[in-house]
Amino acid sequence: MFSSRTSWNFSANDLTKKKAELFQNGRAILDLTETNPTKSGFSFPFTEILSSLSHSENIFYSPNPKGNLQARETICNYYTARNISVSPEQIILTSSSSEAYSLLFRLLCNVGDEVLIPKPSYPLFEYLAEINDVQTKYYHLEYDGSWKIDVENIKENISEKTKAIILVNPNNPTGSFVSNEEREKIFSIAYQKSISIIEDEVFADFRFQILARSAGGLDFRLHKPPSSNHKPLTFLLNGISKTLALPQMKLGWIVIDGDDELQREAIARLEILADTFLSVNTPIQNALPELLLFRKEIQEQILLRIKSNYDLLQRIMFNSQCSILNGEGGWSGIIQIPKIVSDEQFAIKLLQQENVFVHPGHFFDFEKDGYIIVSLLPQKEIFEEGIMRLKKFVEENFN
Repeated sequence: MFSSRTSWNFSANDLTKKKAELFQNGRAILDLTETNPTKSGFSFPFTEILSSLSHSENIFYSPNPKGNLQARETICNYYTARNISVSPEQIILTSSSSEAYSLLFRLLCNVGDEVLIPKPSYPLFEYLAEINDVQTKYYHLEYDGSWKIDVENIKENISEKTKAIILVNPNNPTGSFVSNEEREKIFSIAYQKSISIIEDEVFADFRFQILARSAGGLDFRLHKPPSSNHKPLTFLLNGISKTLALPQMKLGWIVIDGDDELQREAIARLEILADTFLSVNTPIQNALPELLLFRKEIQEQILLRIKSNYDLLQRIMFNSQCSILNGEGGWSGIIQIPKIVSDEQFAIKLLQQENVFVHPGHFFDFEKDGYIIVSLLPQKEIFEEGIMRLKKFVEENFN
């Protein structure tokens, strides 16, 4: 009765089952995986946010497949502040980055075509590809004190069916930005192979550390065009889920760049795809110019929190059996743990003994055991107590 693309395993994993069981038994659990900014104790300008959604224009329906012009002009101003020139005509509004991926997979891929995704990274890509009848292949990020893209691995995994290379900048959960040298090489490969680039920058505004990297340094504007004339068709993804920490407001966007002729055709095709759904609601489009005025106020709180928690994580774990992998941005921290048991067994035992919930590395496609992932968003008191219990757990069980 149902399609094969939705034939998933619906049973909960052992870690999730254990968490639910302990919660049912009244245990107070310190959740170090919380990434919902609206539940993390930040101060939002509630009155102004609600007021921005009450424009009289909201009563009228004026559908535009690209999205409200004023909203797109506001997004252009956001990029201008980052020294990036974007025209409203290059922008398509979406309800989320997930919808943006789905639109792009429909635009670029026939059934069975392939996209290259980073590993480790956020596990959503496989689901989005699967429901759009697209195959995923991986390229690796390597760690040697900082994260680097294995560019040769990208070359090795390109086939005749490869339609796009996905860059996540900064990557989640590694927090690593794409260096200038990596970008030049990857864009050159994509141009030569007629492959598109999908660049996800949803965490771009949240840099908490600057690392000296041998691979050509970083460009603080992000999305730096290649210095040569090699301009593959490129799709830049972002939205207010992270930029304004308002995931419930459901507004994202795609910026289309690259060869002029390809860019025009991509925009024309995306317009029809977007017009089929017209998923972005009018109130949030009308509210965007006002909402982006609060970007600095909201982001400063989050940056202060993630920097503070990242520093705290390093201090607590200093000189312990655990080490912290260097990240540069985003909302996650990676802890390297003793490889005595599997990551999932470690997380379950930690939950049982110390009531602390973390994610094992394999949730983010780490291929080897020895890693757990924590969110840097929880309030300081919760985060500090959880990490102290984690350190105590390691000292008592893995000496």
